[in-house]
Amino acid sequence: MQKQFKVIIAAAFVLLAVSAGITAAYMTDAEQAVNTFTYGSADISVTEEKWDETPPENKILYPDRIIPKDPAVTNTGTVNLYVYLEVHVPIRSVRTVSEDKTDIIPSRPQELFSYTVNTGWCMVDEYTAEDGSFKAYVYAYAEKALAPGETSGTLFDSVHFLNILEGELDMDSNVTMPVYTYGIQSNYIETSGSSAAERLESIYTGHKSELRTAFNG
Repeated sequence: MQKQFKVIIAAAFVLLAVSAGITAAYMTDAEQAVNTFTYGSADISVTEEKWDETPPENKILYPDRIIPKDPAVTNTGTVNLYVYLEVHVPIRSVRTVSEDKTDIIPSRPQELFSYTVNTGWCMVDEYTAEDGSFKAYVYAYAEKALAPGETSGTLFDSVHFLNILEGELDMDSNVTMPVYTYGIQSNYIETSGSSAAERLESIYTGHKSELRTAFNG
């Protein structure tokens, strides 16, 4: 009401000033703008097209085998997102065969898979599980924030199974290498660092406790 009162007084002053001179005709109009706001959603999904297309018989592990596995992230929400992928590489105490296949290397804890990270991704964190069962690597997609509907490039395209000695793993056990994804809204977020990698690491570090809570929850 206070704002409307000030507008009415200002109009009265204009009317008096005009009336002191000549008679004027006034055209008037009024309109209203009603804004309905909706909540944006931060939703993401991780896909592995090559892995999904690979027949089961080609996913069976044997020493030194290369298997297609190509994780990527799709923004399925309605806001732009910085996206991250976290890879858990299993660790086991196993004997391996040397690269020239002439020696047996004594048993020690080793990561069972290796891979080559594609261009466009940068590592922002790594840690080992408390029980030593896996090593985790966290990568940020440094090309750009993903707009709704966009998909990142693949983090890697295949994994290489360690050249372990036959019988080192229980044949009845399953070996898993899970990949998890995080998304952080890119709008209105403060960053620091001179490069994209430094900025994305800064963002991840600033939200790490939230991500870990969501991950473990």
